[in-house]
Amino acid sequence: MRRVDIELPEQLIDKSGECWLWLGPTNEDGYGYHKRQRVHRVALAKKLGRPLVAMALHSCRVPGCCNPDHLREGTHLDNMRDMADHGTHDGKNRRGEKHPLAKLTDKQRKEIRDSPSSGVKLAAQFDVSPGCISMIRGKLPPRLSDKQKQRIKTSTLSCGKLSTIFGMSKSTVHNIKVGNYEH
Repeated sequence: MRRVDIELPEQLIDKSGECWLWLGPTNEDGYGYHKRQRVHRVALAKKLGRPLVAMALHSCRVPGCCNPDHLREGTHLDNMRDMADHGTHDGKNRRGEKHPLAKLTDKQRKEIRDSPSSGVKLAAQFDVSPGCISMIRGKLPPRLSDKQKQRIKTSTLSCGKLSTIFGMSKSTVHNIKVGNYEH
C-alpha cells in the first residue's frame, strides 16, 4: 500500500470488543476492504505514519480485525511462521480431492497409483491428461531421444494428440515444440 491518506469510516468499525471488527465489505477470507485496500493494512499504515513495505500481520489471528494494536509489519516468512505456530493456515494449499479444482477423488488417485495399466489408458478412463497420471504416480515426463523430440517438433498433429501418443502432458508437448524442453 502506497497511500496513508485513506480514512476508514468509523461507522464501519465495531470497537465494542478487544478486536475492532470491520463491518464493511470483506473478501472470502474475511479481510475487510475499503477503497480497494485491505482495511488492516490501512490501519497499520496510519499507526506507523508511513506506507507499509511488507505485510500487515495480526497478533489476534482475526482477519476482520483492524485494531492497530493487534497489527505489526512483517515478512511473508513471518506470516507463514505465525500461521504454522497458531494452526491458522487457511487451507489454500489443499491437496487431493480437497482442492477446489480437483477432478479426481483420493480413492481414484489411489486406484491410479496402484493400477498396472498404462498412463494413456488411465488418462482416457479418468478423463485427465497423461501428464496428470504421471504426476499422480510421481513420475517425470519420459526422457525423449533427439529423434522423438524432432518428430514432435515437426509434427502437424495437435499437442493433445501428441500427448496421448507420447504419454505426456499437452504442456510438455508444447514446450518441446517451442524449444523449452530441458529433459
